[in-house]
Amino acid sequence: MFKKCTALALMLFMLLTGCSAGNASGSGGLKDSATLQEIVDKIDTEIGIQMPSELDEQTLQDLFGVKKEDVEEFYGKFAMVMNSSDNVIAIKAKDGKAEDVKAALEKRKEDVIQSFEQYLPDQYEKAQKGLVITKGNYVFLVIVGEAEQIDQDMNKAKEIVDSYFS
Repeated sequence: MFKKCTALALMLFMLLTGCSAGNASGSGGLKDSATLQEIVDKIDTEIGIQMPSELDEQTLQDLFGVKKEDVEEFYGKFAMVMNSSDNVIAIKAKDGKAEDVKAALEKRKEDVIQSFEQYLPDQYEKAQKGLVITKGNYVFLVIVGEAEQIDQDMNKAKEIVDSYFS
C-alpha cells in the first residue's frame, strides 16, 4: 500500500510540475532562463544606446513613474545626454500590475516625446516611434535607433524582445 501511495504521489507531482511549467511559458514567460539584462544588453549591442546609464530603483520610481511595489524585477538603460531619447527598459511586473507598469512606461514615452518636441526633430521622431511592448507580466519601453533607419531599428528591437519569449 505504501509503494502504491508513493508511486501515485510521484505521478501526481510530475503531472503538476509539467502542467505548471507549460502554463508559465504559455503565459508570456522568458524562455531558456534568459534575463531582462540579456535582452536590454542585446538591444544595446545590436542597435545602440547613446551614453547609456543603468537604471536604478530610485530612478525607476522618480523618472519613470513605476512604483517599486509593482515590480518583481527590472533592468534598463537610458541615455545620459540631453541630445538623445534612447531608453530601453525591461520590467517584470508583479501579478496584476502589468497594466500599471505599462501605463507608467507609456507616460515616460510621452514625456520623452514632449522633451524633444521643440528641440531635436530626429530625437522627437525617434521618441514618437518608440514602443511599449507587453508580454504577459513583462513590459518593455524601447526607444532606440538612428534617424535615417529608425523604422528598421525599432523593428529589430521588437524582434529581439520577441525572440526571448515562447
